[in-house]
Amino acid sequence: MSFAVSNARIDYIRAKIKRLQREQVTEQYEILFAEEAFQIEDFTDNEAISQAIRRIHEKERYVFLSRVVEEKKFKEIAAALNMSEKGVAAIYYRTVKKLRDMLEGGE
Repeated sequence: MSFAVSNARIDYIRAKIKRLQREQVTEQYEILFAEEAFQIEDFTDNEAISQAIRRIHEKERYVFLSRVVEEKKFKEIAAALNMSEKGVAAIYYRTVKKLRDMLEGGE
């Protein structure tokens, strides 16, 4: 086996390992934030939360509400938006942080 083929194979395996590690981290974040999402869902009658949700961008709102209210998986949301699961997960977690900051800061 030539060095070029061997190196290409090693690079492929390393890339695959990195991708699997990123997916694992995403799943861990999903588990950590799942409890918080349900807590937010319980307070949907709260006017402050309703206003905060109205103030975020449309795509963030769609991802957040699809995940929390409709209980869709990142894979389903990603397919609807023609995005990667990782991208949808990033939007979701950024939105959760943004909403939390809005509510804690009283913005």
